[in-house]
Amino acid sequence: MRALLLLLMQSQALFSVLLPFYGPLLRALIIALLFRPLYVWPLPRLSRRATLAALAIVLAVLTIVVLPFLLMTIGIVNQATEICGKLQTANGPRAWAWRCGACS
Repeated sequence: MRALLLLLMQSQALFSVLLPFYGPLLRALIIALLFRPLYVWPLPRLSRRATLAALAIVLAVLTIVVLPFLLMTIGIVNQATEICGKLQTANGPRAWAWRCGACS
């Protein structure tokens, strides 16, 4: 009985330590499952060079996933800056400072 209680306490401690990592691990698993066919496909064409195929898939993931997210973020920041500038010029330099802390 004592061993079972100790096992339950250790399991709960492990779960609470690993809890913050479940989201990133789940996203990494989904990306790995989605891009696995892209990794397997060039292996015969690259003479079974796994390192070269892995490099190709990392570059593909960066191009397909990260680059569009980065460009979208840059666009949002540019639009927010433009809106802050228009608000400042339309209503005076300090009129909207309390609403748009980035403009001050």
